[in-house]
Amino acid sequence: MIVDGKNGFLVPLFDRVEFKKRLKQLMNDADLRKEMGHVGREQIQKYQVDRISDQFYAFITNSPASITTNVEVLDENTY
Repeated sequence: MIVDGKNGFLVPLFDRVEFKKRLKQLMNDADLRKEMGHVGREQIQKYQVDRISDQFYAFITNSPASITTNVEVLDENTY
């Protein structure tokens, strides 16, 4: 996920002026590129497959009742 000004820039769709401004800003500021890259790498750690799969497994194994109580059984007459 991009956080504007932290790990990237969000630019309105088709806004060429703003896109050009932000691109120039990145091209001219090595420290900004480095910082945004660092923040982006830190943020992506939250979404690593092994971490997400461990969290999902813990969720489904620790709350089996919540899985079955929210399931609605449908038959052909439901439609």
